[in-house]
Amino acid sequence: MVSYRIAETLIKPCLIDIATCMLDEKSAKQLSTISLSNNTVARRIADLATNVEKTLVSIIKYRKIALQMDESTDVAGLAILLVFVRYENMHSFEEDLLFCRPLLSNTTGVQIFGLLDGFFTENMIPWTNCIDVCTDVCMKPSSLSSSDYERLIDLTSDLTLKSSLNSNSYAEFWLSLKDKSYEGLSEKAKTLFLPFATTYLCESGFSSYAATKTKYRNRLKIEPDLRLQLSKIKPDIAKLCQNKQPHTSH
Repeated sequence: MVSYRIAETLIKPCLIDIATCMLDEKSAKQLSTISLSNNTVARRIADLATNVEKTLVSIIKYRKIALQMDESTDVAGLAILLVFVRYENMHSFEEDLLFCRPLLSNTTGVQIFGLLDGFFTENMIPWTNCIDVCTDVCMKPSSLSSSDYERLIDLTSDLTLKSSLNSNSYAEFWLSLKDKSYEGLSEKAKTLFLPFATTYLCESGFSSYAATKTKYRNRLKIEPDLRLQLSKIKPDIAKLCQNKQPHTSH
């Protein structure tokens, strides 16, 4: 794991040496005026993680989602709740880290729901968006009405759709039907494919957690680091740079 002080102990000295060799002493002195406090890297990581979180929240606010969660105890003895979210994105499903937070007391259902509800309320995510919460390997079956069965029979007779099924994953196939005359079936299929089947992401997430927060970093506030490690969403670097103003050393 790279030190949080790498900017002032390695990157900045290297840039100054490069400027001295490739340019001149004046340019090197200008680089030396760049201010790097002892928490510069940590603040930048937090900025990137916040940007990724805001992007994720802006997506799931208006879509059906499923949650996967699990709790564990870290090296500092804290009870940690790890929550992943799954949501529809175009004609496929995406999975991402929703949050990683310490539980302030015993890992009871009330405490866990309190953290979840607090996150939803803080980010104005309606609970009606959530169709399933996975904490084990069980999945809830979805029932079909008689009209759904009729549409399903019609669908099986459509040779074009059969070809589409052969060339796409099941999730992609059923989600693509929402733009056709099988929207009702597509919504039913979504309730089957959207929920998580296992807590695998949480298990692998805790592995990343343990590798990042070690006994030598037992006071690390890990959520920003973990979000950047596990999220598929890329931070908007250009936007973040626009909001930053350069500061020189005094």
